[in-house]
Amino acid sequence: MSPDPLSFDVPVTLAKRTTSSPTKGFSPTKSLARYQSRGTGESADRRSSLETEQKAVRNDAESNLRLENDRLKLEMRAMQQKLKRMEKELAEKKDIQLENQTLKMQLKENRQQFLDDYFKNGIAEAMEFLSTS
Repeated sequence: MSPDPLSFDVPVTLAKRTTSSPTKGFSPTKSLARYQSRGTGESADRRSSLETEQKAVRNDAESNLRLENDRLKLEMRAMQQKLKRMEKELAEKKDIQLENQTLKMQLKENRQQFLDDYFKNGIAEAMEFLSTS
């Protein structure tokens, strides 16, 4: 029988680790800085593209904040106007209540005066009637 052409008798050795941790001494920021500091035009293009994108994101965020600020200012103005209107309505209601209370007091006084006059006149008429009879 001939040997199988797909099998190989090659000794395999595993590489030993030189550190106890695979990430020991690894710093993502240093690696990124090393990558960005390479002088290739491609990384410079990526860097400027990334910076442009970051500026666009920052501008969008600032624009959104300005819009939100403007919206809140408009909402605050509307609430202040509503508050002024409600205070004015409250003052008018208080004036109406005071006037109503004054009119009720006058009505009571007038009613009492009417009753007093009616009874005085009635008694006077009765006395006159009795004196004439």
